[in-house]
Amino acid sequence: MTDFSIIKKLFGITEPNGFIENEIQVVKDIFGELPKVFIDYYTELGKIENLNHTQDLLIVPERFQYYKHDDYLIFYSENQKACVWGIHKNDLSKPDPPVYMSENEKDWYLETESLTEFFTAMAFLQAGFGLQFPGNTFYELE
Repeated sequence: MTDFSIIKKLFGITEPNGFIENEIQVVKDIFGELPKVFIDYYTELGKIENLNHTQDLLIVPERFQYYKHDDYLIFYSENQKACVWGIHKNDLSKPDPPVYMSENEKDWYLETESLTEFFTAMAFLQAGFGLQFPGNTFYELE
């Protein structure tokens, strides 16, 4: 299992709350092979509302059909779909692939070197909206 301890600590998560194998299979049926970190996140943390659906949105399995793209598995969306994040089809066999962002689903830019990095960064962003006592301030860190 992928180590999501930073995210779990931030959100006080003690029990898994994710999608079951049949739900993940819906995504596999559309995209084929899926990265290990992707499957681990979806099965362990995918259904936690304040982590995944407060500001920006983790695409849930039954909604992947609406985010089909020839070259990217789009798995995360800005709340008004101003941009989306995805994994390039050639990277789906990597356990922890890079994540790309696009504002028009034509031009894609590297967002993070790994999916683990992306999920951790998004957790800190979502914490500002979804936790009981948010900081209300965001800082950019190198």
